[in-house]
Amino acid sequence: MWFCPECGALLEIVHESPASLNCRKCGYTTKLKQDASTEKRTTHGYDRGVREVAVLGKEETKLRTFPIVNVKCEKCGKNESESWAIEVGSQGTSSITFFRCTSCGHTRREVA
Repeated sequence: MWFCPECGALLEIVHESPASLNCRKCGYTTKLKQDASTEKRTTHGYDRGVREVAVLGKEETKLRTFPIVNVKCEKCGKNESESWAIEVGSQGTSSITFFRCTSCGHTRREVA
């Protein structure tokens, strides 16, 4: 994460050519360094202890970590999607299953 040297607000990444960091609050802009896409930083939360934040580059975002299932995409019609589920409710009484198309990236959810 980067912070604005002018006002201290969080800078957001703008993925245009060339990539830059912009401040929404005061308008400060700077170029994003080429090697910055794979930086790994350790931050300390107030009550959560130590956590690591990794900024992923283009190659890292192509990695597939979820299982691939044969579910048809509503947007492009391909039959290959990544799938993951989360439990909701006080005792895991229901779950939400997500499907992300490996071709176009469209994500949808099913509530069970």
